[in-house]
Amino acid sequence: MQDMTLVVPKWLLLGNAFAAFALNLAVYLLIGKTSALTMNIAGAPDSVVLFAICPALGPASTCVPSQYPAWACLIISAAAG
Repeated sequence: MQDMTLVVPKWLLLGNAFAAFALNLAVYLLIGKTSALTMNIAGAPDSVVLFAICPALGPASTCVPSQYPAWACLIISAAAG
């Protein structure tokens, strides 16, 4: 049986932890200054941006054709919202 150990560099793990902390802090401060509705409205364009940069992140993060209808609904709702 093969060894399935995943080795993650420490800098990558710490970088991801810092990014998650910064995102959560930004959400906390945004909701504190405005309302939770603001965060919900900002969530749709955020997903569209993630979809746009998805191919640039590498082949493991590419979107498959079965996801396109969901992304189309998201883009339409973000444009209408």
